[in-house]
Amino acid sequence: MITIVYAHPLEDSLTASVRRTIEDRCEKSGAEYRVIDLYKDGFDPVLNAQEREGFFTGGTTQDSLVERYQELLRKTDRLVFVFPLWWNEQPAIVKGFVERVCLPGFAYEYTQRGLAPLLTNVKQVDVFTSSNSPTMAVTKFSGNIIQKQFIKNIILPMTGLKSANWENIGLAGASEEKLSEHLEKIGEQF
Repeated sequence: MITIVYAHPLEDSLTASVRRTIEDRCEKSGAEYRVIDLYKDGFDPVLNAQEREGFFTGGTTQDSLVERYQELLRKTDRLVFVFPLWWNEQPAIVKGFVERVCLPGFAYEYTQRGLAPLLTNVKQVDVFTSSNSPTMAVTKFSGNIIQKQFIKNIILPMTGLKSANWENIGLAGASEEKLSEHLEKIGEQF
């Protein structure tokens, strides 16, 4: 199953168009998919005191939404993130998703050799982002945080994968034609 973790508060955004493109292609191909819409679900990204106290002792939660998300991730073989870049990184709600949902004992465990992945059912990860800055500025001048931190240091260690697909569209100066081509390219992957 494909699980799309989506984060944008506006339905008329380019980010929403990316999500709709993926959903349309999944429906046309008959692929099973689910969308985790963090804003629509009213997801609270704040790690509360109870969750923090239990973080290193099995990472339990009492939040039924977090439990639902974890159940979806257990059934996922392709994990897709769709979000904008704000201040050159993922929005706080996506960071909160990782902190509250991808807990030790669920997504990974600590070993003598470091982290061991527990979401090994995930066989492919895609990250689709948009930014006001050109992609070159995001990767060369702003620290390339999505590739170096979000993917390499967070997502890959939980899945055991060696790589993930990341595609960004810089909106600065992007023509309607370029945006349409970008959506078509994403759609072809599904």
